[in-house]
Amino acid sequence: LPLSEDSGGLTRYVSTENLHLYPHGQPNIRNQRLDVVQLAFISEVQQQIQIVEGTLPVFTTTDQPLEVLVSLKMANELGLLIDQDYLLYYLDGSNDPPLQIPLRISGIWLPEEPVSDFWFYPPESFEKHLLIAEESFWDYVGQLLPFPVNDAVWRVAFDGSLVFSEHIPGIISRSGHVQNQAAALLPNIMLDTSPIQALRQYQQQASALTATLFLFSTPVLVLILYFLSLVGNMLVTSQRNEIAVVRGRGASRGWLARFYWMEWSLLAFAALAIGPRLGLWLAHLVSRTQSFLEFNHHANFTVRLAWSDLLFGAGVAILAISFCIWTAWRAGSDTIVSYKREQARSMQKPIWQKMYLDMLLLMIALYGLYTLRQAGNQDTAWVFGNLGGNLDPFENPLLFLLPTLFILSATLIITRLIPGLLSVVVWFLTRSRWTVPVMAFRQLARTPGTYLSAFILMVLTLSLAGFVASMAKSLDRTLIEGIYYEIGADLNLVESAEYQSEATLPNTADNLSGMLQLPGQVSEEQAVWNFLPVSEHLKLPGVQAAARVGRYEADLQAGGRRVTGRMIGIDRTDFPRVAFFRDYFAPEPLGVLMNRLALDPASLLVDRDTWERLNLNPGDQVQVRVSFLNEVRTIPFLMAGILDYFPSLYPEDGPFYIGNLDYIFEAFGGLLPYDVWLRTNPDADTGGILLGLNEMGVIVLRAQDANHAIQRAFAAPQRQGVLGLL
Repeated sequence: LPLSEDSGGLTRYVSTENLHLYPHGQPNIRNQRLDVVQLAFISEVQQQIQIVEGTLPVFTTTDQPLEVLVSLKMANELGLLIDQDYLLYYLDGSNDPPLQIPLRISGIWLPEEPVSDFWFYPPESFEKHLLIAEESFWDYVGQLLPFPVNDAVWRVAFDGSLVFSEHIPGIISRSGHVQNQAAALLPNIMLDTSPIQALRQYQQQASALTATLFLFSTPVLVLILYFLSLVGNMLVTSQRNEIAVVRGRGASRGWLARFYWMEWSLLAFAALAIGPRLGLWLAHLVSRTQSFLEFNHHANFTVRLAWSDLLFGAGVAILAISFCIWTAWRAGSDTIVSYKREQARSMQKPIWQKMYLDMLLLMIALYGLYTLRQAGNQDTAWVFGNLGGNLDPFENPLLFLLPTLFILSATLIITRLIPGLLSVVVWFLTRSRWTVPVMAFRQLARTPGTYLSAFILMVLTLSLAGFVASMAKSLDRTLIEGIYYEIGADLNLVESAEYQSEATLPNTADNLSGMLQLPGQVSEEQAVWNFLPVSEHLKLPGVQAAARVGRYEADLQAGGRRVTGRMIGIDRTDFPRVAFFRDYFAPEPLGVLMNRLALDPASLLVDRDTWERLNLNPGDQVQVRVSFLNEVRTIPFLMAGILDYFPSLYPEDGPFYIGNLDYIFEAFGGLLPYDVWLRTNPDADTGGILLGLNEMGVIVLRAQDANHAIQRAFAAPQRQGVLGLL
């Protein structure tokens, strides 16, 4: 790989062990030390630093003071001046008097770009280093110190723009070889920063994605090969009379196979010339896939051909020729007599009908679909082992292959029944005076081999297209609703809050709503939380509605039993305007549930499991012990209804109880931290909203944007690859 010119290419860094810096003259070693520093050089550093004052150090002989560069921070802290002489002492207890190195400050430096790729360590790491010329290190310091090298770093920055997936195995292998060689030369050497781990991870993910896409494409590839075989069979069938004549005159089947091999090889060469260029365009189209037949995503990578792609294409071409040759080989067994006899009455059944493969495939497909349904209903990861237990459609090709297998088996069974059904139609038509329909249906019933192949191809293609379109629509809906359920609204914000009490506690910020950790002891005096009013969010551009949602630990007590769960406080009037909610979340519409909360401030909604476990009824009075930090309040509630699901809560989170947020605040005597859920315009700028809150004096500790998460999920390689390929 070539070295990267932008990142400095090869950089060498060598430093000494700690040395003691003193003013010039005869200092008191015990009391006048300025600091502990190191001498070091960094190759090509002059291109990455700014000389604030003075000049770069130059090579000096041992009879002159050593010229050094000091950092601006060190110069300010110690009051160091340029062209001023100082002393370095090497104190290791073995030399008396201690070794002295006179030095002179030639300049003061600052990093030109602190975040540049040149800095293998942050520039702050070199603030206690006195930078010298490389020649001075080896010919000056190296002659004085018994062990001049304490740390040595070689940093090599390569140009990765020319690295492609096919290069990665070689890079990983050669990198390991270099590490072994370096370890043999320097036993204590170690690799500090390397892309190898990231390349290995990419290689594993690319291999897994390639295997997944290959499995997903298997039905399509089978259809293509079947289509090629069908076209080859049509060509051979149109020439079977000539083939029979040639065979009757002494031509062998091998000669016929070689003849067709030469003919179709010319077509294969033409396909290899055109196909890769067409494939590049199709691959680019796959990279732009957002959903099924939707190409709105903007790809940020380039598509290129590799030699492995051409070799794979050549292999596919050979396989396609072989499929076509098979039909010519079969036709080569004909003679004039056998060909005419078959033409007169073509009733021979295909081999898959003789072996009842269609019935076998149907049983396998039905069993697989039944087992996957059980896995989806019962969440049993042991079903179908590791493959079937994974219910992610983009990582488990079985979810696509099994319906495809069902479509194939159903098509083959229909194909088996068609001749019999046509015979029944002929039987009825013979009772009528219609001559043409009788002859037409009788011909179809007697020669199914002339049309069943095309019929199978047509049915499979249309069925798979319909299935894939339906699957993509379901996946899109599942993805969007899953993200909205996790976040709860268009935008979910955790904002900072001020906490004050009569004990004058310092201001702090809400880390996570309901899970704040305060420094020190919490005063027993009345606490006051200060928040930005939720109505102020409506002034931000793109915000249509806002609601508060508080989450606190709670225990529900009823009938002498207690259930530990989570208390969710909401604003019943604002919540329906912002929250993601579906009819199957509860047995009643959301509006009805909010009206139940409006009947009494103490109304409470609970999850179905808690309702059934405690045998609750509407109007029952329960006690909910709500805790936040060190404060606990037991609040009376009246049962009002049940829910099956609540946005942002999952079954593993345990029971949940939904009540009026202001009623909870009254019980605590003041506000408690809460999340803010927002409904925004489809084109709202989340960054602008966060900036607006910052200008209002609010720090957003966490922001979850549903639209951004959906776009990121749409751009996932697995999703783009699968839907783009299909």
